[in-house]
Amino acid sequence: MNKSPVGIEKIFLSLCLLLFLFPSSSLSTPQNKKSPPNLMVITVDTLRADRLGCYGYKRIKTPQIDALASEGVLFEWAFTPTPTTLPAHASIFTGTYPITHGLRSNGTFALSEAALTLAELLKQQGYETAAFVSAYVLDSRFGLDQGFNIYNDDLTSGVSAAMLQKERRAETVTRAAVQWLGSRKKEVPFFLWVHYYDPHTAYDPPQPFKDVYAHSPYDGEIAYTDSWIKVLINKLKEQGIYDQTLIVLSGDHGEALGDHGEDTHGIFLYEATLHVPLIFRYPPRVLKNTRISSLVRLIDIAPTLLDILGQKAPQGMQGVSLLPLLSGQKKDLNLVLYCETDYPRFTYGWSPLEGLRTAQWKYIRAPESELYNLANDPAEAKNLIQKEKKLAEQYEKEFLALKKQLAAASGQQTAAKPLTLDAASREKLRSLGYVFTSDPAKNKSSTYPDPKRKIGLLKYFNQGANYLSQQKYAEAIKEFEKVIKEDPQNIDAFTCLGAVYQAMGKSDKAIESYRQAVALGPDHLDNLVQLATLSLSAGQAEEAKSALERALRLNPKSREVYLNLGIYYIGKGNWTEAKANLEKCLELDPGYSLAQNHLVSVYYNLKEVDKAISLCQTVLKANPKDPSALYNLASIYLEERKASEAADYFRKLIEISPNYSRAYHGLGMAYAFQNSFDQAIDSFQKAAAKDPKWADPHLNLGIIYAQNKGDFPKALEEFKKVLAIDPQNALGRQLLERTEKTIEMQRSGSMGR
Repeated sequence: MNKSPVGIEKIFLSLCLLLFLFPSSSLSTPQNKKSPPNLMVITVDTLRADRLGCYGYKRIKTPQIDALASEGVLFEWAFTPTPTTLPAHASIFTGTYPITHGLRSNGTFALSEAALTLAELLKQQGYETAAFVSAYVLDSRFGLDQGFNIYNDDLTSGVSAAMLQKERRAETVTRAAVQWLGSRKKEVPFFLWVHYYDPHTAYDPPQPFKDVYAHSPYDGEIAYTDSWIKVLINKLKEQGIYDQTLIVLSGDHGEALGDHGEDTHGIFLYEATLHVPLIFRYPPRVLKNTRISSLVRLIDIAPTLLDILGQKAPQGMQGVSLLPLLSGQKKDLNLVLYCETDYPRFTYGWSPLEGLRTAQWKYIRAPESELYNLANDPAEAKNLIQKEKKLAEQYEKEFLALKKQLAAASGQQTAAKPLTLDAASREKLRSLGYVFTSDPAKNKSSTYPDPKRKIGLLKYFNQGANYLSQQKYAEAIKEFEKVIKEDPQNIDAFTCLGAVYQAMGKSDKAIESYRQAVALGPDHLDNLVQLATLSLSAGQAEEAKSALERALRLNPKSREVYLNLGIYYIGKGNWTEAKANLEKCLELDPGYSLAQNHLVSVYYNLKEVDKAISLCQTVLKANPKDPSALYNLASIYLEERKASEAADYFRKLIEISPNYSRAYHGLGMAYAFQNSFDQAIDSFQKAAAKDPKWADPHLNLGIIYAQNKGDFPKALEEFKKVLAIDPQNALGRQLLERTEKTIEMQRSGSMGR
């Protein structure tokens, strides 16, 4: 029979009706679940909104950023809460103000582990997270790596020698991000953050942008960056995920370019450094080709992204979702910006600035406060603080109320971790144009000069910093001395002068400069540590210890203080105290290789050989090319008469440090212990050639020639070289005299009689 089972037509019709009423996109079967969108945040450092084509600037070509704007929403009036890189990015990814997350300046604090970042929230939701940053100021040690599976802050490749450890070009960071996009798990949604640093000083775009924008190298850096953003976007298109990726492009702060006497950023709270571009693109939820004039803030980015993804923002976030604006549901959210900069205080000992910005007005709280009607005076040229006293009083009350509210929220958060930077880290930040100190000079009277009254000195600081980065030391000294002449109490001028002398190798003058800085700011942690470090190197151990003890009272959690105390006790031969301080240093920073390598020496001198070897291996596991660890491990094996193992590690050290004479000398000793005297001679000769002022290679060559080769004339020649280098070398003189007698006996025929 061909007759269908009874009722099948009814069942089929019912199923069709069900599918009509409930489309497949609404069914809860796994294969029909809508995949969450990918997310890409692009931040361009030091990018003024008014220097992009889509914001009306006619003297630049930024086709890719303009395309994002035409395909999405452009916010005409977006603002950063602070004109410095690290604090601004922390605000972007935590949705909180600096007063809450605790990062108030660059290089001073690290974000607390208790702070909740956008990356952490998305990682909890199954997102693959990756970040690619372009400058040391965003290095992982400052805490923004929280929540990222990959945090690529490698600045050792793709940069020129002159730029090493400073920043990397847009090309390099884009290629790294594109490579990651090509290798990621395709079935897992991703959150990608790409940071571009090129528009930051110094402005030096590559060709052809250098010639095209010869009138404004700053514009050239922006145009160059745009060209590589295009490469990044094209990768999304190539993978067919462009429209499935929620894209945000933002600046972190602007650039003054001479506005109000400021060349760069960080000092003032004027529009030039607070106004930033902000663009959203995501066709499924965001309007196209739309411009929104409502005031918005960078702290609103994280809650907005979470809202678009269907997630509720955590209670601690202070920003709000902009989705009602992005979707066209509302025209204005009537937001107010709280803004601040602590950079003047942390860097120059000038007054910090705070303020409020509404859609029409800006109030800046300073020793000489300011009030501007931005609707009538966008250039902020007419301070109305005296003319509009009642309005100023109103904004003062609103400011204090808002600050009290934010401070209360700050009390509920875990404070950011204070950092003391080592010399290399300080130099990396200085090379980026940040003439900084690692904690503020505490002014006992709590009165700081208004930056408006001191801004003229900034040109000397900036020029001095530029000269220092270019190793033009004499010129740098002149600039910092100009500051001291006009402002003899300026702590950072003496700090910078000390840095110049230190770079020149003039330790005595560097120490004197840091002494003067410490005398002016006795509670200045970083200068105390610098003074101690230099004093230790100069053999002034007790001054070093005194400075370190003062520093320890200021910050009992400074790894640099414990490191240098450990070095002090090593110099005294007090291995027990050295061990205690270095182990305390490593409690604070378990991966600090400099402390680990010093502790290896301490363990060995305390006869804790297994601990010393294990610690060396720990360092080398983290960094197989750590020269100090390689040398220490090779030397321990040599002392323990494990010559073959010693030779292996000395050879590895020579591969990465081919001009290191001690490595060749150690290898020569290892060969000698294995009776490979020809190889030992070759290694000792190379050691002598690498360091002509070192006597030990010649001493060991002489011993091998005399004892193992029987070539006394050659031995005599080597012992003479020892004494020419070191006339007080007692062993060299003794062996020389003995060799001379041996040669004389050979000549007289007395040998063997």
